[in-house]
Amino acid sequence: MLRAFSVGFAFMLMILALVAPCVHAEGDEPPVGFWKVGTLAPKNVGWAIYVDQILIPDIKNASDGNVILKTYWGGIMGDDEHVLEKVEQGVLQGAGLSGGGTFLACEEFSVLSLPFLFRGYEEVDYIREKMINTFDKYMENNNFALIAWIDQDFDQVYSITKPLTKASDFKGTRCINWAGRLEEQTMLALSAIPVPTNVPDVAKEVKRDMADGNIGPAIWVVGTQLYSKFRYVNPMKIRYSPVTMVISSHAWNSVDAKYQKSIKGERQGITNRFVAKTRVANEKCMEAMIQYGVELVESSPEELNELKALTKPVWNDLVGTAYPQPLLQEVMGHLEEFRARK
Repeated sequence: MLRAFSVGFAFMLMILALVAPCVHAEGDEPPVGFWKVGTLAPKNVGWAIYVDQILIPDIKNASDGNVILKTYWGGIMGDDEHVLEKVEQGVLQGAGLSGGGTFLACEEFSVLSLPFLFRGYEEVDYIREKMINTFDKYMENNNFALIAWIDQDFDQVYSITKPLTKASDFKGTRCINWAGRLEEQTMLALSAIPVPTNVPDVAKEVKRDMADGNIGPAIWVVGTQLYSKFRYVNPMKIRYSPVTMVISSHAWNSVDAKYQKSIKGERQGITNRFVAKTRVANEKCMEAMIQYGVELVESSPEELNELKALTKPVWNDLVGTAYPQPLLQEVMGHLEEFRARK
């Protein structure tokens, strides 16, 4: 089961595409989108399967075959940072990004990964529905078109030397810091020691005993086979991590407006089908790890409340630098509406 759901991290996802010129009969409308997209996701494994089954064909169909995609999988174009550099240079047209990579492309997205912001996927889906246009604009301000926003997971807390369930457990614990400064601030709030690492090097650092803990998705732990290294997993919803597929504004604007409208019109359907499958895959990866021998440890309500209280100041720490106050207020306003209805 572990191999069946194996998948590399940025895995996640997203994606896509290069394009090779297509031959058209004289008088036919030529294809308008030739997009090369780099991603860390390994081909034919885990979530990448759904990219091939859902995302790529749906975009092709939505554009009447005028947007052709080919993915550079498995980090062949480098990690998220290198892929984004290649997009800026015009070598690639887009990127399939992990949570950390998404924040590099558009740091305003990091507001969605505030510690203990969401209580479950219903809230995530509600925010996506209400705020997709808001995040479209932030991506546009960063010279990207947002083609897909899917889930990395509600990342779990993994550890080697001891369970991490209460605040005192985190004190002095070396934790991998791969997702940027918001993750770093969260660790510091818990008195943990961040160990800065790029995504492709995370597994290597853990195996070399350079860190004791890590926040990440089950599907990645299975894909890297770190379930044989980690002894404990705490499924607290410490953060939600989005993953995205983005295309450069230049490449996006080269596509006819009618195809842009059609592609964006398909996003909700693509997302619903995609996350339905990947959320099940994450659950199965978690079950497989526990069957393998990773011990499930959970925080008590009192311990969880203490962790939330310690990390709550992080919500305002990056206001004005990572994301603006009105964005945080908009997220909270929608969450209050949703919770009031429930």
